[in-house]
Amino acid sequence: SLQSRYIDDKKYLDMFNESRGRIKSMALVHDKLYQSDDITRIDVQDYVKSLAENVQLSYCDSDKEVKLNINVDEINLDIDNLVPCGLIINELLTNSFKHAFNEQENPEITVTMTKLDDGNISLSISDNGIGLPEGFDISNPTGLGHKLVKPLIDQIEGTMEVKAGKGAEFRFIFPEKVEIARAD
Repeated sequence: SLQSRYIDDKKYLDMFNESRGRIKSMALVHDKLYQSDDITRIDVQDYVKSLAENVQLSYCDSDKEVKLNINVDEINLDIDNLVPCGLIINELLTNSFKHAFNEQENPEITVTMTKLDDGNISLSISDNGIGLPEGFDISNPTGLGHKLVKPLIDQIEGTMEVKAGKGAEFRFIFPEKVEIARAD
């Protein structure tokens, strides 16, 4: 973008791009909301695909092609769930694109969202990269992205599970509808 051309320091450029990604994920919710027939619920398939492609465009270059797999059931979420979900997906995809792949052959990131038999939603973001750093503790995150994820999960009344090894997987379970008290 025009502003990013004037940022020389890689650290600040990364911070700028991450902030831009967060803003895009929220703006995309509103775009999908305005395009929807039902302004209270949004088609998650289209939203997640668009969001993931936006993150991919921000972080992939021609010599580092990452395969993106999007497996999302037909789910409609309200804006109170979709905004935090979008921010979670944005943060974890950003981390995967930035940190998971060095000289990895056939790098892949997978986003899966399914409706479980009990009515809850399962969201999984995984990659086949280098895995999580030694001593990684999601309950005590050091990076801003992971620090943002925990309160977002709390907001949607969800739980999180992290699997490390060959690659990394973050899995979230949350209720389809969360009642949020609104100020009148």
